Amino acid sequence: MIELSIADILPQFPEFRVGLGLLRGLAPGESPAPGIRALLHYVERDVQASLAERDLEKVPEIGRWRAAFRAVERDVQAALAELEKLPEEDPRRAPYRALNGKKIVYRSSCDAMLRRLKAGEMLPRALPLLDLCNAISVRFRVAVSAEDRAALEPPLTFRYAREGERFLDASQEPPVEDLAPPREVVYADAAKLLSRRWNWRQDARSRIRAETSEAVIAIETLEPDGEARLQGAIGLFRHHAEGSLGAKTQWAIASKALPSVSLG
Repeated sequence: MIELSIADILPQFPEFRVGLGLLRGLAPGESPAPGIRALLHYVERDVQASLAERDLEKVPEIGRWRAAFRAVERDVQAALAELEKLPEEDPRRAPYRALNGKKIVYRSSCDAMLRRLKAGEMLPRALPLLDLCNAISVRFRVAVSAEDRAALEPPLTFRYAREGERFLDASQEPPVEDLAPPREVVYADAAKLLSRRWNWRQDARSRIRAETSEAVIAIETLEPDGEARLQGAIGLFRHHAEGSLGAKTQWAIASKALPSVSLG
């Protein structure tokens, strides 16, 4: 059973929705899936054409993600400032000292891929499931993450980071342990963080591998039309996951109306 709750962050982000997917029976291996590669190629060209004369700042989906990221950054800096007020000998203070006032530009995973496409670059090719995630992300302008089911300890939740929580950054090789600042929005299971800043960076411990046979998908949106958008994204994802990867899939949508969902 896979359970997901987004209740913790809904008061601040009431439009937040997540399409939760459970994929079983994925075909193992690294061989490209022709149908998924064709979809990714088509989506890349289509998105590049649609963004050619547009400023990304004026793309509504990007604007909403960036506004949400700025709101979280303000909360994080306020929390770090409070920690800085603790007595010098307080052990909670020292680990965060390097983060206080540190300026990092955080972007959603979808934002990063759209910037790459607008610059005339193609998206990196990876395992077929990850190629599918990237295609769905840029096609519907949503954030998509994939986790190896075997590495998860449900329940799953989108919540605020707590003091002392650490993260193994999968974007670096070898992965580097990092400290998640308090009040950052994170995606987590019962034992560890799965991603930071919603979907900015993924933890290495649950990433998809060639031998992954079951996966958990999270499709995230902040859009007012989020329900319809997720239904479209889920439909296309299901079509290719079942047709190209041989998976059996289940889906549910978590929203303000239904903050907790389960699959399995």
